[in-house]
Amino acid sequence: MKVGYDAVNQRLSFEVDRTVLGSGTDSNFNSFSVYGSATQTGVNNLGLTNADNAGRVQIRGGEVLYGDPFVATGEEIQPNDKRYGIKVAYNSELQNFSISSGTTGEAIDGNGAIGVSEQERRLQTFRLSYAISETTGARVAQAYDVDATIIGNGDNSLFGVGKTKNDFLFSAGTGLKATSAQAVGASANEPLTNVFKLSTQNGDNIFNVSVNGISGIIEVPATSYVGTTLAEALQTRINQIVDPATGDTIGGVTVSYSSETNSFTFATGTTGTDSTIKVKGAARLGLDDVPLGVGTVPGDSIWYRLLMLKVWHSCRRQWRSGHEPAGEYGLRIIILLH
Repeated sequence: MKVGYDAVNQRLSFEVDRTVLGSGTDSNFNSFSVYGSATQTGVNNLGLTNADNAGRVQIRGGEVLYGDPFVATGEEIQPNDKRYGIKVAYNSELQNFSISSGTTGEAIDGNGAIGVSEQERRLQTFRLSYAISETTGARVAQAYDVDATIIGNGDNSLFGVGKTKNDFLFSAGTGLKATSAQAVGASANEPLTNVFKLSTQNGDNIFNVSVNGISGIIEVPATSYVGTTLAEALQTRINQIVDPATGDTIGGVTVSYSSETNSFTFATGTTGTDSTIKVKGAARLGLDDVPLGVGTVPGDSIWYRLLMLKVWHSCRRQWRSGHEPAGEYGLRIIILLH
């Protein structure tokens, strides 16, 4: 028997080799079934029901038995301060690695620039492995500053970066922070602040989702929800989507429900123009014709150009008053505008 994982539908698959266990062999089995504990009720955490409710599949060429979709409930490896969209490239000519945040943004105070209402943190480029004990080989627990260029006290000789390395190049993020892709549904046909039920009979518990080119079919349990609980169920399952060919995963997608608009909003964890999200669901939920969401880079927007002009005029006022423009920021603006 071959056991696999259906990454698109998030469920286990079981297939029997009929030349080994099928009709005409020494085993001479005609069909097979897969189930969980005899004492369980409903579906277990692997998507398998009990023996009384388990289906059977004939042992023929290509016949597959599938479990129900399930959610991975293990402990998160890094629950805090997550990052998404990091890109790693290797230059075969220079024989070195480059690690990029995949987005933009420098440190700007709230209301310190047009279009910036909250403080924007400076985006970092490098993330190191932890220091390793020379005696035990175990990771050495240590505090680290997530805003530092080099995180941790270890070295990574393969990447050529670390606490004792000083020949790497670092380029800080510039401009305003890039935005995530957002797909906003229409107003639902019924008030989702009230309890409603999704049914397998109508198929309104099934959603098609594509994030950054990675697609999956989401099936939530056919049960009762309100808008916020359905948003939570969708968010959990969307972030389990895996590309079956490459193994690339989706992370950081958030799903929210607004009682004011009676609609759902889906946002990617990644940012910039490479970030996309598309959602298709039941019309009663306002998800039958959701526009494609695409992230933006403010450097390509009118807001960024207005920011450039604002700093440029500030520099001109300082020169006229006999003062040099403050810092490299003003000089960079002058170069851009000339």
